[in-house]
Amino acid sequence: MNLSTVIITHDEEKHIKKCLDSIGTHEVILVDNASTDQTVSIVQSNFPQAKIIRNKTNLGVAQARNQGIKEATGEYIMFLDADAELANDTINKLLEAMEQKPRAGIVAPKLIYPNGKLQYSCRRFPTFWNILSRGFLGESDSPNWYLMRDYDHKTPREVDWVMGACQLIRREVLNSIGLLDGGYFYGYEDVDFCWRALRKGWKVVYVPDAVAIHHYQRRSARGGIFNRLKWSHFSSAMRFLLKKNFS
Repeated sequence: MNLSTVIITHDEEKHIKKCLDSIGTHEVILVDNASTDQTVSIVQSNFPQAKIIRNKTNLGVAQARNQGIKEATGEYIMFLDADAELANDTINKLLEAMEQKPRAGIVAPKLIYPNGKLQYSCRRFPTFWNILSRGFLGESDSPNWYLMRDYDHKTPREVDWVMGACQLIRREVLNSIGLLDGGYFYGYEDVDFCWRALRKGWKVVYVPDAVAIHHYQRRSARGGIFNRLKWSHFSSAMRFLLKKNFS
């Protein structure tokens, strides 16, 4: 299987072993964003075959994933969050979806919480107002159309974008649109990447038969208005809206 998986870590000792246990034996590039816990030691001890890039500072998601992409050799590249675990046969189901749709450039599984509840991980492109409502009021106040609550999440379909917690990407997509926009530190790099792919004629496909458990820590949602990641996330949202509406 000509597949490379890129995983970003920052203090993920609680989740990283289960994540790596779930993905099999293909190429893994782990980019560590200055962890202060035992994350790297756990990987070195249990998965010596993994390529590890250690950053002295936290470079954020987009830049770290770009580091991993540059080291990847696979025809397909999978982004996987360190707090996600793939169900059996998920990779094969995603690859099958690629084969069935030659212009499918990005495919993603259904994400569920550890308790089995659905995560709304495929979405329509956001507007300014639902960014505000989601960021400061919570997911429950996000508009139904944005989270695609009108969709049964049981049949495969083309969508605007899928969460970067798990994405399988054709190498040709990267060749045609380039790397992730490194100007995003935390959040919206996945929205931006899907948007750019769609502009080049690629399809983004949600594949609910493939499943991943995602602990979905939402670090930007903690600590109220004083959380620095919340403001970084909001800044990224504004960056995306400006690019989408004025570029």
